Amino acid sequence: MNLSCRVAAVFLFAVSTLAFAESTLTKATDLQADAAAARKAGVPILVLYSLPGCPYCEAIRRSHLTPLAAEVPPKAIIRQIDLQSSAVLRGFDGKSTTHADFVRVRGIKFAPVVSFFGADGQPIGESLVGTMLPDFYGAYLADSLAAATAKVRSSPAPQR
Repeated sequence: MNLSCRVAAVFLFAVSTLAFAESTLTKATDLQADAAAARKAGVPILVLYSLPGCPYCEAIRRSHLTPLAAEVPPKAIIRQIDLQSSAVLRGFDGKSTTHADFVRVRGIKFAPVVSFFGADGQPIGESLVGTMLPDFYGAYLADSLAAATAKVRSSPAPQR
């Protein structure tokens, strides 16, 4: 095989590998710190409850949440929590837990689920469960984010 064919083969392999790689969001590690950042920015916290290898989770991550996470200024603090992960997580209350225990306490049974939280760690509005109608998911997400943002901005500032 000549050099140009080898280079083309390597290039095609690299491109195909990238095309099928899972996109990533920041994994939740410290929701208390995220809540402080959300309070300061006046935005909600958006959490994607996900499973590794879940094609529906990946579709939401790739098509909707990754582009949203790249917006400046941010419209939300976006974090991912994996349903079965033993990764350590500091909850909104400052207590140490794991992703799996955080999910269990909230009654999340499957993925994907997108939930919104205020800076106080309380849920805001209804979660988006599953992929719903895929052609309209972006509109559902935009409406839910707008409602969560309005709720955050209308909440009184915490007393110090």
